[in-house]
Formats: sequence, structure tokens, C-alpha cells
Amino acid sequence: MLTVSIKNRQAEILIALGGLQPAIDLALQRYIIEQVTVKMAELHQKEVIYQSQYGMDYLTFTKH
Repeated sequence: MLTVSIKNRQAEILIALGGLQPAIDLALQRYIIEQVTVKMAELHQKEVIYQSQYGMDYLTFTKH
């Protein structure tokens, strides 16, 4: 398990709003989803470039 630092004022606000750990867990979950979405968009863009370069999708290319 890792340890992270949170500013006291932010921790106090999160505790007052219902708990520090649930808020941190939710924030991390949202961050991970955001990062996965960004990566998927990057890979989709590479796929579009690949398809325009070779005139076919990857699966068709590998069959040839």
C-alpha cells in the first residue's frame, strides 16, 4: 500500500463532507477512468492514421 500526502485543509473538508477515504477512492477511480479514456482516444487516432496509410484495418492487414 502506498501513502499519499493531502493538505490539511483539503482533508478537513473531505472529512466534513462524508469521509476522507471514500472521497479519495472516488477521485482515484475518476482519474483512472479519465486516463483510460485519453489513452483509448490516442490509440483510436493511431488506428485511423494506420488505416488511411495502408487502406485497410489491422485485422485485414494481418490476413494478407
